[in-house]
Amino acid sequence: MKKNRLMPMMCFVFALAVSLAPAAMATYTVLWDTSHGVFDDGSHSYQPSDYYSELTESLTKDNVFSVATTGSSPFDLTTDFSGIDVVVISVLSSVFSPYGDALYTDEIDALDAFVSGGGGLLIMGDTTTAPVDNINPLVNRFGFESLISTDLISAGNVNITDLSNHEIFGETEDGTKVNQVSMNGASGFRFTPSSSAISVGRDVDSGKTAIAIAEHGLGRVVVIGDSNLWAWPQPVSANFTSADNEQFALNTFEYLAVPEPATLVILGIGGFFVVGKKRHQ
Repeated sequence: MKKNRLMPMMCFVFALAVSLAPAAMATYTVLWDTSHGVFDDGSHSYQPSDYYSELTESLTKDNVFSVATTGSSPFDLTTDFSGIDVVVISVLSSVFSPYGDALYTDEIDALDAFVSGGGGLLIMGDTTTAPVDNINPLVNRFGFESLISTDLISAGNVNITDLSNHEIFGETEDGTKVNQVSMNGASGFRFTPSSSAISVGRDVDSGKTAIAIAEHGLGRVVVIGDSNLWAWPQPVSANFTSADNEQFALNTFEYLAVPEPATLVILGIGGFFVVGKKRHQ
């Protein structure tokens, strides 16, 4: 009898403890989509082992994250998302025409289910030559109207400094804070702000949104109008080493990977009722 009474409390305490634990105590798995064609500029390609290798190294330092890729096959929810915490869809890594094609409806449905169940999703657009229309059906699913490739924030480098008070820009334990994010040829995007989808990073001059977030079910989505900001080495000067881009990357992936405390408490309360129900059956 005592054991049955203790189980609900143990579920709740475990959920609360996990929610308050630092991210460094766990290893989170990032799945980077490369299934629809990776853009290769002749010198490098936009994938974790090449242009995003510095980002990958920073994420995997101290075993906080591990990074895997999908390969060339379409998403399969039962295989690709098992044990995954964050999925990355970059227009230069997965749907760059003529090397690839648009995301399929069943893949978008799978990503929707993944986020609804508590997963994190990062979507990155880019400039006019990138086929952002290929990923707009995915962007639309989470409350954003679309990435507008022809509506550039800037054809060259631009520092995004109008940043909301949000944890992806927040101060870390060592006092580091994101004050500006450097981008190159970033596309703006439009959406109707709501309780679940909000703009958090804007260009001061144009007022266009470059960074936005959404809560969807139990999960989170971050949408960025540029795919170069975390690449290195590359010919443009806005890259992984620019401004506060590296810290912004770490903050973003941690935000996407770690469920908010309320979600974990709900899971704990769920355990409470499940055990209680079994006791009375």
